[in-house]
Amino acid sequence: MNSFAELWKTEDYWAIWIGFFLLIFGLVLFSGFSSPPNLEDRVNKINETLDLAASKAPYKTIEYYRAVEEKSKLQARNEPLGKIITGLITKPKSWSSNPLVGFFRSDKNLDCGGPQSLNSPSA
Repeated sequence: MNSFAELWKTEDYWAIWIGFFLLIFGLVLFSGFSSPPNLEDRVNKINETLDLAASKAPYKTIEYYRAVEEKSKLQARNEPLGKIITGLITKPKSWSSNPLVGFFRSDKNLDCGGPQSLNSPSA
């Protein structure tokens, strides 16, 4: 009975549980519950272009390669929710004295001349 209590009371298992729930949350987000409203129309349009280009000539045409390139750009990270999540999970940027600067940079600080101005007392 004591070994089951460790699953809830120790820090190591809490890290495992939090990681597990984060994975489930990410799976729910990207499994279709948050797909863009016009994704299916975009994919169908690209597939029609691919079929049309393939039926025009026995070789791959420019339209075919453009459609393949457009289809490869359909990624979750390019959608609004994907951009938010990507911004949260990317590695931190550089800093010299304040670690929070590596995580949160305002537009005002970015226009002032780079990381040196972010850590200066006058900024």
